[in-house]
Amino acid sequence: MIEVETWLPAPVLLETLLAIESEMGRVREVHWGPRLIDLDLLFVEDQIIYTDDLILPHPYIAERLFVLEPLVEIAPHFIHPILKQPIRYLVDQLEQGNA
Repeated sequence: MIEVETWLPAPVLLETLLAIESEMGRVREVHWGPRLIDLDLLFVEDQIIYTDDLILPHPYIAERLFVLEPLVEIAPHFIHPILKQPIRYLVDQLEQGNA
């Protein structure tokens, strides 16, 4: 999990990430199947984008503890722009639901 600062607009950043995956040998054959590398955009500031090519924030963040746990380490107070909750709250809610 990393946080980056960039001047690239979200669609261009996504294209860049997909190109990196491709250069590293990722082949998209099975939806949600095993992969050599997986680069996802979770958030781009507080932008909300819904297109055929890009959905921001990433639509499954609040359902995936394996995403939220490292995210809370770098951005615990970041407010999810749709759910209007901080990341640490989303982690707490998911952990309580799994208890």
